[in-house]
Amino acid sequence: MRVIVTSPSWSLNGVNTFSGNLVRGLREARIDASVLITGVTYVERKPLPFPADVPVEQLRIPRLATWTIRRQALLKHLESMAPCI
Repeated sequence: MRVIVTSPSWSLNGVNTFSGNLVRGLREARIDASVLITGVTYVERKPLPFPADVPVEQLRIPRLATWTIRRQALLKHLESMAPCI
């Protein structure tokens, strides 16, 4: 089973700190886990570099995507990674 943790951007906040630590711990337990950045349309005020020890992917979406296009891209990505949670 694959675990995919999502975030709209990788910035300095508690949720992303927890997500990085969660994925790191799952991988130490030999569970296939990664972070998926779903993208935002604004410039992040507190961006962070991606952690070197945590796999991070970025959802492929057009720069100016509607919510429908974003949702379809996420669905397509998750279906391609199935089975996953």
